[in-house]
Amino acid sequence: MFVHQGHSGCRLELLTADGQSVVRKSTQSVSYGTRLRRQADKQEAFSHQTRLSTISAPPVLSIEDGNGGFSFVMPFVAGLDGVTFVQRSSRGEINALMRQLLALVDDYLDQCDWQAFPRETFEQKLIDIGDKLKTNMLLSKGQAQGAMREVQSVLAALASDEKLPVGHCHGDLTLANMHTLLMGDQLVLIDFLDSFVETPLQDMVKLRQDTRYMWSSLLYRGQLDRVRHTITMRYMDAALDTHFRQHNFYRKYYPIFQQVSLLRVLSYATRADIVHHILNCLEHNFTHRTEYER
Repeated sequence: MFVHQGHSGCRLELLTADGQSVVRKSTQSVSYGTRLRRQADKQEAFSHQTRLSTISAPPVLSIEDGNGGFSFVMPFVAGLDGVTFVQRSSRGEINALMRQLLALVDDYLDQCDWQAFPRETFEQKLIDIGDKLKTNMLLSKGQAQGAMREVQSVLAALASDEKLPVGHCHGDLTLANMHTLLMGDQLVLIDFLDSFVETPLQDMVKLRQDTRYMWSSLLYRGQLDRVRHTITMRYMDAALDTHFRQHNFYRKYYPIFQQVSLLRVLSYATRADIVHHILNCLEHNFTHRTEYER
C-alpha cells in the first residue's frame, strides 16, 4: 500500500482490490468531507456530460460516508501527469494535448446557458476568502488587506453587461489534475472541483493559472527542467489565450475570475515561497487587467 497526503488535506492510498490497482481518497474532516463528496459526484457525472470520446474520468467504484469521514475509491490511472508529460513531449505531442483541452472547453461551452454576471455571488465569495486569508499565518495583515482591496476594486469597476456561460466545468483544470495517454491523444481527468460559479471560464482560468503563472510546477515533486518548462508554458499560454479571446465574456471576465482563483489558493498556501509567488501573480494580473479590454 502506498500512502500520500494530498495538497488540500485529503489522504490518497494506492491499494489492490479484486486484482485491480485502485486509489482511495479519504478525509476525516467533516468540512472537507462535504467537498470530497461533491468532487466524487462531479467526477462520476462527467461521463454523462461529455460528448468527447478521447477525454474521460475514472469511474467511482465505491463510496463510504460515515463516522465523521468520507472516502471514495476509483481505478488507478497509469498515464503521465500533465507536468511530466510536457517535460518529456515533442511540440507535436504538446499540440495534441492542447487540442484536447480546447475541445473540452468548447464542449462545455456548447452545453451552457447564458446568464447575467453573478455579482452577489462574487461579493459573498470574497467575504469567505477574506475570512480565510486572516487565518493564514504566512500572510501579514497588510498583504491580506492589500490583496483584498485590489480584487474588490476590480469587481466594483466591472460593468457586468456581458452575459456569462453557466453550465458544466471541471473546476480545477490544471496540469496536475490530468493524466495523458497515447502521446496526448487521450486525457483522463481527476480532482474535479465544485466551483462557486459553474462556468467553463473557470477552466480557462485554471489552465492559464498553469501556463501563465506556473502553478502546478510549484507543487511538482519530480525533477523539473525549469527553462524547458517555462518555454513550453509560454508557447501553450499564447495559443490558449488566443483561442479564448474570441469570446467576449472571456475578455470581460477573465481578470476578475483569475484574481479570485489566485486569492483562493493563497488562502490555503502552506509554504512561504508559494505565498510570495501568488502575491506576485495577483499583482501581475491586477496590473495587466485592462489588456483584455482591447
